[in-house]
Amino acid sequence: MLLLLFAGPSGPEGAPDAILAATNLAGTVQDLWDDPTAPDADFLDPVDPSAATDLRVSFPTPATAPGSGGPVLFQVWVYRTGHADWPTVWPTVWPDSPVADPTVIVDLWESGAFVAQLASVTVTSTSGQLITGTMNPALLADPFGAGVELRVRGVPV
Repeated sequence: MLLLLFAGPSGPEGAPDAILAATNLAGTVQDLWDDPTAPDADFLDPVDPSAATDLRVSFPTPATAPGSGGPVLFQVWVYRTGHADWPTVWPTVWPDSPVADPTVIVDLWESGAFVAQLASVTVTSTSGQLITGTMNPALLADPFGAGVELRVRGVPV
């Protein structure tokens, strides 16, 4: 099913600084930030397009605290594959059958712990679509945004 690079109006200052965990993803992403109006071709791609993907990234402490002019939007550029498996039991699914659209779930984490779900969106585009989640800074234990993480999960149907 997916993925991905991060995009956002805050630019590189609000960009992820490290990949903390990745499951079923491969590829090289030179920068974890990209212009949401013109993303490049660097994506993390699924190793197995029929399986779930999971990515968790960290962010540097922003120069301005979230909610005080600092970053509150998280944007992720994702795409879906056109993957369909041959049936294991005929005639369940043919390779040219329509493939169900997967879902991407974007979660806010802080210092390794879940805080809140920011978005859950069906991915319909094979060329890419932008998903935006808005963070409520009041949910953070550290009001300066230190320890903020984002988890992006791709759930196949």
